[in-house]
Amino acid sequence: MTDMDALSRIREICLSLPEATEKPFGGHTAPSFRVRDKLFVMTSEDGLSMTLKAGTGVQEALVAETPSASSSRSMSAAKDG
Repeated sequence: MTDMDALSRIREICLSLPEATEKPFGGHTAPSFRVRDKLFVMTSEDGLSMTLKAGTGVQEALVAETPSASSSRSMSAAKDG
């Protein structure tokens, strides 16, 4: 899967959710996705990564399934936010 294919798939999934919209975050140009103007997925400017909000326990389960998918820095930032 190419980076553009991955971004297209992320966009497809996010925009299939009720009330989801695509809107860049801050001064960035990379796609970000929101519901009621609250961010739930942000993609990186280089298109190589994304950050998403996940409920309690979900993030741990995702990382357990694919340990290379997250760093401890992003884990702590997500838990705080």
